[in-house]
Amino acid sequence: MDRFEEVSKLLVEAQFELRVHIHALTMDPSLVDDALGRVNAWILAHFAEYDASRPFLPWARAVAWWQMRSEKTDRMREGRFVVFDSELAAKIDAAAETPAEDSRAAALAVMPCLERLPKREREVLRMKYLAGYSAQEISEMKGTSVAAVYSLLARARAMLRTGIEKMTGRKGL
Repeated sequence: MDRFEEVSKLLVEAQFELRVHIHALTMDPSLVDDALGRVNAWILAHFAEYDASRPFLPWARAVAWWQMRSEKTDRMREGRFVVFDSELAAKIDAAAETPAEDSRAAALAVMPCLERLPKREREVLRMKYLAGYSAQEISEMKGTSVAAVYSLLARARAMLRTGIEKMTGRKGL
């Protein structure tokens, strides 16, 4: 198998993990397919840059991170907003050392758990991570203090984490 075929095979095997990583970065499902296509194209065009003595997935995730960061910059120049949550992506990457089935289970559990959150918690998470509002902006819109917004966000994230842990049977996500 030549080097291009080797990288192509690794890339195919990494699609699910890259999709989850890109979704965590963008927090917008409508952007994931196009972004994944651009990341795949970049990796295939630059396959010679991959060091085969190192694990493929962390390299591919780094490519996705840089691609999404570049896209965010371009979109912001155009006056369009894209959420880029590198902290969430880092947490997902840290959990990537778990078996792929566990990662898939956690990724699949996110949406049902998000929908089970109380309306107030779900709304503040969407305002923060999908709409990109700051805690200050959310507090002004909700007529509450910034501290209350941070508290609500922390509580919502804890509830989401607990729900995912219950659905997957894994602790420490």
